[in-house]
Amino acid sequence: MGEITDMHKAAYQGRTQAVIALAESGEDLNARDEEGVSPLFFAALKGHRETAIMLVKLGADPNAREESGLAPLHFAARNGHVETAVELINLGADPNPREDSGFTPLHLAATNGLADMATALTKAGADTDARENNGITPLHLAAWHGFPEATIALLEAGSDPNADEGNRITPLRLAGRTGNAKTVSALIKAGADPDTLY
Repeated sequence: MGEITDMHKAAYQGRTQAVIALAESGEDLNARDEEGVSPLFFAALKGHRETAIMLVKLGADPNAREESGLAPLHFAARNGHVETAVELINLGADPNPREDSGFTPLHLAATNGLADMATALTKAGADTDARENNGITPLHLAAWHGFPEATIALLEAGSDPNADEGNRITPLRLAGRTGNAKTVSALIKAGADPDTLY
């Protein structure tokens, strides 16, 4: 672990030509800051698609992990940078990396109600029913946070509407608790058992 480098700064700012020049001068593409974050994380965080592509092509690890287990794809997914996320997967990033709590990028997209990201990730191979360490799926999170569009996107991608995290807590029960009628309706329409609503 170390300091923020010029490569980190160039990646954060989306200065692709600077990244190339720094790489040619010998700067480490996979240098880590104090939290274990490499330049590629910064490009993913800001949605600098071309810079991210160049970093990987020059040798940056698309499956690098920072200190809590997050991968660059988590950063892109959490912030809604669909094109960057898809490019990372196309360039070899695992579509289902799990951070220390078991959250995948799809969990983060669902938590933030990012329907377009959820669709893109599932089309690129993300597990629709991935479970974090407590058995929660992305669909649970979209339903719990009251995001009908993300809920529908996950259901259309094949998420199990009756997923149970182990304590009879289903997406429908969580949607019922938050009182979002559109989310409840979408789940029932997709085959969620109405008896699990309460």
